[in-house]
Amino acid sequence: MQNSDNVIALLKLASAELARAGQAMAAAPTKRLAQVQAQEPIVGDSQENAGVDGVVSIGMGGLHVTADFDSVLVAYGLGSCVGVVIQDPETRIGGMAHVVLPTSSLGSGENEVARYADLGVGRLVGETVRRGGSRGRLQAKIAGGARMFDVPGQGAGLDIGARNAEAVRAALLEAGVPIVAADVGGSNGRTMRFHVGARKVYVRLPGMTEREL
Repeated sequence: MQNSDNVIALLKLASAELARAGQAMAAAPTKRLAQVQAQEPIVGDSQENAGVDGVVSIGMGGLHVTADFDSVLVAYGLGSCVGVVIQDPETRIGGMAHVVLPTSSLGSGENEVARYADLGVGRLVGETVRRGGSRGRLQAKIAGGARMFDVPGQGAGLDIGARNAEAVRAALLEAGVPIVAADVGGSNGRTMRFHVGARKVYVRLPGMTEREL
């Protein structure tokens, strides 16, 4: 029981630290995307959630699905979090989720469904199909899952980044969506950018040039 309490305490600490890191890494002001209703993802292609040049910031626990080809979905400050992009390459309908924890059993009542891999991935797939994407054509790209906290004696069970990446992979496998590109692990944060109309995903590490995933 004590070990379980330590795991939960560390996860909560990591979540708080990631929130501060995400705010620091955002180069421009970002707008908090309002939930359509409690425990519902943000979906749609209206420009009310868009910033400059159609950029939509996907914050921690956020999810956005769109058919707007001019949209650019961005997840800033992906440390141990995992950014998940799903798209139907034919219709170009797709979206992004910003996963924070591997399972909803570790949650503390937050409303954001996409905060958890076991719930968020399925919701992202479902909303993409609902908006007109074909489940049989869906493809996924993922990034993040870094080991941001070096704790003495930390075992694999406390590596939140690795657990997030593993949980996302498992959820995508269960949903039948292949991962066509991935950039996970390591010890550095990342920014993930999804150009919907161009069907391209880019990843940038601190101090590095942005590269296509």
